Amino acid sequence: MNSRLAVCNLDLCFTPNQMSAFREISRDRNPLHVDPEYSRRTQFGRPVVYGVSGVLAVLGAWARGRWFELGSVRAKFDKPLFVGELYTIQISEAGEKVEVKILKGNQIHTRMRFTWRECSSDQPSPIHSPGIFQPLSAAKEWDGKLDVLGKIKDPFPYEPDWNAAADFEKNFSLGASQFPYGQLSALLWSSYFVGMEIPGQQALFAELNFTFEPNKSSERDFELRNLKMAYDDRFNLVTASGTGTGIHSFQISAFRRPKPVHYSLADIRSRVGESSEMLGKAVFISGASRGFGGVLARAFALQGANLALNYRSSSLEAHELEKEIRFLPVKVLPCLGDVSSEEDCKRMKDAFFLQFGRLDFLICNAFPKIEARQFLAQTPVEFLDFIQRALAASSKLLHSFLPQMEPGAIVIHISTIFTVKPSEQFSHYVAAKSAVEGLLRVLALEFKSIRFVIVRPPRMLTDSTNLTYDLNKPVSAVDVAAKLLEALREIMPGRNLFEVNL
Repeated sequence: MNSRLAVCNLDLCFTPNQMSAFREISRDRNPLHVDPEYSRRTQFGRPVVYGVSGVLAVLGAWARGRWFELGSVRAKFDKPLFVGELYTIQISEAGEKVEVKILKGNQIHTRMRFTWRECSSDQPSPIHSPGIFQPLSAAKEWDGKLDVLGKIKDPFPYEPDWNAAADFEKNFSLGASQFPYGQLSALLWSSYFVGMEIPGQQALFAELNFTFEPNKSSERDFELRNLKMAYDDRFNLVTASGTGTGIHSFQISAFRRPKPVHYSLADIRSRVGESSEMLGKAVFISGASRGFGGVLARAFALQGANLALNYRSSSLEAHELEKEIRFLPVKVLPCLGDVSSEEDCKRMKDAFFLQFGRLDFLICNAFPKIEARQFLAQTPVEFLDFIQRALAASSKLLHSFLPQMEPGAIVIHISTIFTVKPSEQFSHYVAAKSAVEGLLRVLALEFKSIRFVIVRPPRMLTDSTNLTYDLNKPVSAVDVAAKLLEALREIMPGRNLFEVNL
């Protein structure tokens, strides 16, 4: 083999067909990867690409049809990968050693290192052992109790669904027989184990490390042995290690993600109280079905306000919120619509005034999904597209509702403290929120009889900030809502623009 360093860059874009092919051959049906409704309630807001599918996509792109045997492989999953986004595979190769990075711009998402040697193409067919491995149909829910770790079956048999091999080969440009079946089984098992067994449903794969025994990866039925499990509750990190068929040693680790955030009406009542302070007031809240919008809806309802609850796709949460609020003596109008659509805004405005006849509070809360991304990890098109979508979510709503708002009505923009105390990796977010703040300052000059309030909350605990571990814990969204209600009580006559840092 040539020991000279070789470097190449390749494009990578995951497809739904790849995710389906990986799901079938691995038998990993973790909802983070396959259930859009479930994944929407996570910090990622959408399905995440299987980490091991990234490893296999790299091997297929690197091998280009060569037969090979892995000596070792290590992969670290730093940031999630998503279907439909364009990534770069950066490969550095020197003899039998290969280092790989999957990048978005200059931001590393996956790091991988492996050693290999050439091997012949006369692999025996994989051994099918019916009945030895019974895959789970749904991922387990692990409550974090340590006694479960000692009950993992040892040895642990595993068998990929070889009936799905043809579809896997077509979608990953990697033949199931192109490298030893036992090595492919080991990689697929690692995804199945963390995604379906431990941590199971709340898993987020962090790292894998396999060292293989040469020429022994395809013998006998495949199984994992001498399993040892550990859990570091400081970081919610589960680690499994051991040996196995053709495996000298392995170690895999996965985070146990927290469950979705839920603030109940009882939680909010205990903090903000219940009163008739806003009795008869009519309030429109964009993005009201979940997150801070859902907290605001409950808080305003507890003060007696009639509500229009706007939602774009979260119909289940919106109807649950409506049922919860209807126990209070207030009127509730669910408003399905996209506030970045002029047509939807006009339709919702007509329905609102038909129902309530007046508008006292217009709360601009809806905003595109926010991801931490360095400036250079975004293309100029992506950066500007985010700002355009963010501006549209407020500007089209304001354009529709402002002409019918009566003197004394209040417009509230839910901004962020990041506009005055910025944080790295959020240039797109800060730029968009600052732009809407600037819009409200000008509107305050043009609509002098209407009061405009720019609210800058701190980082709050919602689904989007509900991280596996967090050194800077976000504050309760209920506490922020309580402070906002207090701030609204202190709005003084004589001016119509207020900026409130919460």
